[in-house]
Amino acid sequence: MTAKKEREAYLGQLEARIQECVSGIDNLAAKADHVEAESRLEFRKHINELRARGTVARARLEELREAQGEAWEDARAIAERSGAELQAALEEALERYP
Repeated sequence: MTAKKEREAYLGQLEARIQECVSGIDNLAAKADHVEAESRLEFRKHINELRARGTVARARLEELREAQGEAWEDARAIAERSGAELQAALEEALERYP
């Protein structure tokens, strides 16, 4: 596999992982009406925080798409960390709000 194809494959995998998290956030947000009233405000706050992390992860992905040369490795590490943080935050929220 050429370096360009490896890069495209990696970008596709990262994008899919981020999109999966965004879909998970949307599914979690749909549960807002079923959360007890006293917990609803905190629940929505968590959803907003997750959506903000999703926005950051997508921005990092776009930065990675545009990165060239040595900047690619730095951008890749940042994008990977952002995606992992989004995924971890979503998993935590799913445990908290099953």
